[in-house]
This record gives sequence, C-alpha cells and structure tokens, in this order.
Amino acid sequence: WHGAVAVKPDEMAKAKAQGLLPEQLLSATQLSVHRDQRNKVWSIEHPLNADDTVVVKENRARGIKKFTYRFKASKGQRHWDNAWEMLRRGVKSPIPIAYFEQTENAGITHNYYVCEYVDAAFSVRDAFTAFGEGQDSYQGFSKEKIIKAVAEYSCNMHDEKIIHHDLTGGNLLVTTENDEINITAIDIGRATIYLTKRVTERERLLDLMRCCYKLNWPNRELFMDYYFDAYGGKFSQRWKTSLSYYDGKLKAKKKLKRILKGKWKKA
Repeated sequence: WHGAVAVKPDEMAKAKAQGLLPEQLLSATQLSVHRDQRNKVWSIEHPLNADDTVVVKENRARGIKKFTYRFKASKGQRHWDNAWEMLRRGVKSPIPIAYFEQTENAGITHNYYVCEYVDAAFSVRDAFTAFGEGQDSYQGFSKEKIIKAVAEYSCNMHDEKIIHHDLTGGNLLVTTENDEINITAIDIGRATIYLTKRVTERERLLDLMRCCYKLNWPNRELFMDYYFDAYGGKFSQRWKTSLSYYDGKLKAKKKLKRILKGKWKKA
C-alpha cells in the first residue's frame, strides 16, 4: 500500500499509518453502511481511538477504470487532494485523515479514503424533498433559512473556483450550532478546482441543476434568487429554461428505466 496520512504534531506518523492501513479499516467495528453499490462508504470506530468515528470510502476499480487510473490519480487521492484544497479555500468538507492505494500491472485496483465523520442533523436532500411536498420548515428551521444557507454555500464554492460535478442534496450535509446552519459537501472525488480560471455561468448552472432538482418551482426560484443575491446577478429566463430542460431529461430517463424494467420482468 502507498498513500498519505494526516498527522497532528503530537502523533507518530509511522504508527498512525500502520494503524489505518486498509487491513485495519476492514477489521474495525462497523457502525453503519452509507452506500454499497459501485463503491462502498461506511462508518467505523477509529482503529486508534474507539471514542471517535471515521468514514471509509472504498473505490472499487473495475474494468476500464483499472486502465484509466494509470493516467490519472485514483479516486482516493482525488478525494484527499480536493478536500484539502477546499478547506484551504474556506469551503467546508470533512477533514481528510488518510488515503491508500495498491497497484498492479493493470493499474490501481482498490483504493481507500478515510475522513472525519460529520455528525449531521440532516441532509439537504431530505429538507428539499420536504419543501417540495409543501412543508414550510424542517427540523426546526424555516424553509427560507435552509434554502438561503445552501444557496450561499453553493455560490461561495463556485466563487472559490470549485465545481462539485455531483452537487445533489444527498451530498450536502447540514450541521447546526446555536441556531446557525452550516453546510458540508461530501463525495468530492469528481470535483474540479481551478487555480486561476473563473467558474463560468454554464458550469455553475450544471452544478445547480442537480442541487435544486428536489424543489418545486416556487422554492426553486427562491433558491436561485438567494444564489444570485450572493452572486451579484439576476435569475434570468435563460436559466429557467435550462432548469426546465433538466427536469424533462430526468423524467425521460425515469420513464425509460420503468419501460426497460417491465420488459426485463416479462422476459
């Protein structure tokens, strides 16, 4: 295995690295599984401190990805690099702890990313779904306060030259403190972070399409108004048309999946 480990001044680098190797991660007490499809994301007791919880993401390189990883960083390393750069720019994401990868002649097979566990009150997806169903508040916070916090976080991220590329509500966690809302972005391995180039309006729009999809149109317009207040512009008809197109695209995909599922069942 090779990779990187974040070490505090009072920690021994070699001992920490040995304690966080994938073999230790896989044998640690598993607390919950957040996802287990193409990749697996789960929470465990910290192998070196049972009082703490960490999140592990196993990226399973299969098929063509084993080949493409020979020409770019693994997802584990991309999570690591992106998280540190986002934090440096003041955009909240879970603090990285380590990443590990293993290579064979065909390329990187499996790689692991470890980060702090965010004790979130709820996800933006859950809140936006509730608002889309007509609720005016969620978990004790008004619709306006939550939507504004998410819009301002998204705008700040884009202003800092960061495009998430998977900015869905499920990848935005809400933490609360003293009646204040803080947003944290997760699943950042696909993010693009520019050094000098500004994020274009088209790039902003492609991110925001995914973010506000769960909202109905009145709440979506409220979200975009808050975003443009922070951005310094106006929610124009061109943006509305693009969001409507995205709605139609997702509805068509869902309809096609239902049709194909029905055919497979008959077969």
